Amino acid sequence: MVLSLLRHRVRSPLRYLPAILVGGALLFFYRRDAETAGYYAGSVWFVLMFLPGVASQTANSLLGSRRFKEAYAMSWVAWILHPYGGTRDQPRLVQALSLLHQNRSESAVEILESLCHKKTSSGRAAFVILTRLRGDWQRFVDSIHRSPNAGQQLADPLISNIYLQALGELGQTETLVQNFAHGMLKRKRGTSAVMLNISRMKVAAFCGRTDLVATMLDGTLGHFDSATRRFWIATAMQAAGRIDDARSIFEELQSSRDRQIAVSSSQRIVLPVRVASHLSPETSKVMDEIEEALEHESNFALISVPATTTHVATWGLAAVLVLVFLAEMLNGNVGRIVWESTTLSSDEKLQLMIENTMDNANLIDMGALVLPVSSNADRYWRVFRAAFLHFGLLHLFMNVAGLIFFGRRLEEAWGAITTCLAYLLCAILSIYLLTVIPLGATPDEPYVLVGASGGVMGLIGCLLGYLGWGQLVRRNRLVASEFNLLFLIIIFQMVFDQMTPNVSSECHLLGMLIGVACGFLVGMTRHQLAAWRRDSEQKLRPVSS
Repeated sequence: MVLSLLRHRVRSPLRYLPAILVGGALLFFYRRDAETAGYYAGSVWFVLMFLPGVASQTANSLLGSRRFKEAYAMSWVAWILHPYGGTRDQPRLVQALSLLHQNRSESAVEILESLCHKKTSSGRAAFVILTRLRGDWQRFVDSIHRSPNAGQQLADPLISNIYLQALGELGQTETLVQNFAHGMLKRKRGTSAVMLNISRMKVAAFCGRTDLVATMLDGTLGHFDSATRRFWIATAMQAAGRIDDARSIFEELQSSRDRQIAVSSSQRIVLPVRVASHLSPETSKVMDEIEEALEHESNFALISVPATTTHVATWGLAAVLVLVFLAEMLNGNVGRIVWESTTLSSDEKLQLMIENTMDNANLIDMGALVLPVSSNADRYWRVFRAAFLHFGLLHLFMNVAGLIFFGRRLEEAWGAITTCLAYLLCAILSIYLLTVIPLGATPDEPYVLVGASGGVMGLIGCLLGYLGWGQLVRRNRLVASEFNLLFLIIIFQMVFDQMTPNVSSECHLLGMLIGVACGFLVGMTRHQLAAWRRDSEQKLRPVSS
């Protein structure tokens, strides 16, 4: 966190406070109990950084679908937990957008004008919204060109995005494409997948590529509401020369409850965008690059793509883990006591059941694997059952959370059957290999091995291997950023494993390596099948004389 803030030249001491608090918690608890310090410091980080980050992103997603009440609540959560980096202004921005949606423009503009001069993300967003409402695109472009720090302003993805739109609104299509190619495409950092795809969509719309706009609105930008989707489809139609079709859509959108869409639609009718009839070879090349990148990302950019399936395998596996854990809680004498006791309170029964999941005798009775394997009468059956058992509620929660997050992403690309088979292979094989790798266990000091961690790490490995194959096939910024993120997660996990007692780092490492091999194999197989399919189609295509 500190390195990131220093790299972006943040000078406000308050922005460094969360990092100081997390580091201070780590040092404080390390002096008290070195073995559990990481858990406490991680909890502080979870509350101060992770939760508000998720709340802020959720608020932005809810705004995209015009769910203002939920977005307002999430923005308040982000501000309360993390009042250090401009989150204070986000609830007011959501309020302004809600007022615009209710056609209360004067009150909304008053809030936006009070925010637009602030150097926060909400302030920049307010400035962008005011520019859209007033349609004063030339003034916006002139202010950028006259600014002594224009490059620094355009380094902001939001400002860069509205600058590209302004060029399109003014009919400077070739300049728009050139700025996109030398700005968004060349920038290595600072642009999220959503902002990059919004810029791509606008470039495609002003170039009349209705097909590309529809592809993005049905895929990576699928969270947009219906009015926004129709507005940009109609803009692409207008740029493609389908004036009457576009006009009919804009006339309907003039009565939209979204004030921004209604005003912009009226402006489109009065001042249609330039028809992109003759694009230069350079512009056509950029369009081809966007199309190829979108096709590649639809296969390999798994984390930044919104969910589109029901994730049967992921939720099914998670349900199995929870059901097995419930069986652990009620197994043996504890289950009999819980069912028959009339003196124990509900809290006491729950505590007893949780403790039962951390009792080695109970776990062994349920099927835990005991190392060395000479201690097991049914070794192979225990290898399978141990992959579904967990040592306590925290162990279960971490594995189920990892399964749901990474499993859904993998299932989006691979489907339910392949994802389920890959998970089971990583979970079971990683445990089996521990029976042949010497870990130092003896009959006098045996190891009791349980958990789905090998399977969860296997899912991360599958994603890493699959993304790695995608990068070998074609270089892509979004795929590379997701690959780097997963690699960083694995590094942190390995460090955590080495510093935390009672964690099988060997099982995690084996599961991850098996997953990487699966990811590479699936990527390579799919690539070869796609190449074979293309060759077959070309051979079957008739040749004209």
